Amino acid sequence: MKVLIATLKRPISRKHAEEMNTNLRGAAIENEVTITKGIIWSPGPGCANLGFELLCSEEAKERFAGWLTLALMPAKLTKALDDFPEEDEWRFTE
Repeated sequence: MKVLIATLKRPISRKHAEEMNTNLRGAAIENEVTITKGIIWSPGPGCANLGFELLCSEEAKERFAGWLTLALMPAKLTKALDDFPEEDEWRFTE
């Protein structure tokens, strides 16, 4: 499942994004979910977009993505269509 969450919350710097990505991967492992590729933080129209790809059962995917969306409220969960890079990306300017 390719996840895209539009949210008003976003990392304030590349370093903060790296810390958040580490925490996201840790939370995923705790929930028996694997983030398979790079995590992307990018600007959107009036929001930030968080994108990543999950590998696990459908039930675990829905549960983890839903939990994360609630944690990032106000936020909206959709399925991403694009492929994700191998490495994390933070696409904001500092």
